[in-house]
Amino acid sequence: HLIDGEARGTAAGATLDVFEPATGRVYAHCPDGTAADVAAAVAAARRAFPAWSALPAADRAAWINKLADALEARLDEFAAAESRDVG
Repeated sequence: HLIDGEARGTAAGATLDVFEPATGRVYAHCPDGTAADVAAAVAAARRAFPAWSALPAADRAAWINKLADALEARLDEFAAAESRDVG
């Protein structure tokens, strides 16, 4: 979970096993979010909204493009992870 600009586990500390369909083996664990995690994310979004919405559209677009660039820089890594996740 990325909440309020911080990577964190769940409020309850629980995780889910992620299975590779080709082998049936667990290859990763991910946070098992709870209602408390959703509430924390919504609260963070509400706090961030006034500043974000006050930015000019060009500035918001620049931030979104920066995010897209960061994702594209790791495209091979994301593609490999998704392929492994869905078999």
